[in-house]
Amino acid sequence: MMRISASEPVQLWLQGLPPETKRRVRAELKALAAGTTKDLDIKVLRRELEGFLRLRVGDYRIVYHLAPGRMIRLDLRGHPGCRL
Repeated sequence: MMRISASEPVQLWLQGLPPETKRRVRAELKALAAGTTKDLDIKVLRRELEGFLRLRVGDYRIVYHLAPGRMIRLDLRGHPGCRL
């Protein structure tokens, strides 16, 4: 299982989510950390975001990268309507 680390803006965003949305996001992040990505909506990003991946949870997007030491680093979050 991988560990998850989040940037401060992502941490604040997660704290401010409505309870049901927060549960969905946390469940998807746990699946990502466990390596069970088959049912997750993940996209490899290109161009200026090369090296990053995008996890879609409903209308929300989380941009992350795989860091050394079996770590998933959550870098950015996108709101409904953003194009990540």
